[in-house]
Amino acid sequence: MRQGLAADRDLLAVIGSTGDTTTGASLDSYDAQLVPQITASSAQSEYGTAEPGRFLQAVPGYTSLPATAAYSLHTQGARRVSVLIDREGGIPAWQLGRTMFQYLGVFKIAGQPRVVPRLAETLAPVVAEMVAHQMDGFVYMGTPARGAAVARALTQTGFSGIRVLGYPAAGPEFLTVAGSAADGWQIFAPYIDPSAAPVRAFATAYRKRYGSAPPYWAAEAYDVARMVITRLTEAGGRPSRTRLYDLLQKGTYKGLVRTYAFDKDYRWWLKSSDVFRSEVKDGRYSYEGKVGI
Repeated sequence: MRQGLAADRDLLAVIGSTGDTTTGASLDSYDAQLVPQITASSAQSEYGTAEPGRFLQAVPGYTSLPATAAYSLHTQGARRVSVLIDREGGIPAWQLGRTMFQYLGVFKIAGQPRVVPRLAETLAPVVAEMVAHQMDGFVYMGTPARGAAVARALTQTGFSGIRVLGYPAAGPEFLTVAGSAADGWQIFAPYIDPSAAPVRAFATAYRKRYGSAPPYWAAEAYDVARMVITRLTEAGGRPSRTRLYDLLQKGTYKGLVRTYAFDKDYRWWLKSSDVFRSEVKDGRYSYEGKVGI
């Protein structure tokens, strides 16, 4: 299907894919036909394919976001932050967790790192061991369900320090399964909360059109779509795929969520590292604002 779509000469660009696995699977097909592919949410650093030739990530990557998160923990007064990387969380957990630990070291607040295998039946003993090392900050990178188990185990130890949940694990399941143990956990994410002021007008229009509040990533997807439309308009006619990609990669577009510009010195990754912090309060994710370095 991807090959057929890429071969369609009426196709000028693809916005997507939304996930890491599907993005990696589609890169070669689109690259072979010189189709620009722009993702608003897939943040993986490597996809196991040939070097992408027409790919733009309009999202801070797994290896750039932790710098801002680590700095925020430093400013919050953390002195020793430990990181638990759960292999069940796959590549996102590994890349986020490993880079997070590195940046905690930059700010001289890195505590004990631990990596647990997919087959680990319970993480409670590991959590208890980490708490015993006198940390005042705890980071979990993994899955919603196992994150909820970690939150409950951490509560049982009496730990009262800063708690951070990797954003791929911050789904509804974490709140439901963790219960009251979810309260106080912070999330640093590349997506803005749909209730935030910068996207309030968008959220109102979305609700009027679709009858419900916009989900996470909706505003980012809107920004990317508008960016592509703007570049098509600037082209002054129907551009070639190569011309459109050139306009996209070298231009700057101010969206609702962030300013989109790509760095040619770093494989055309997004220059912006805007990160948005939320905290679980009373069983829900509460938006706390944008953070930066």
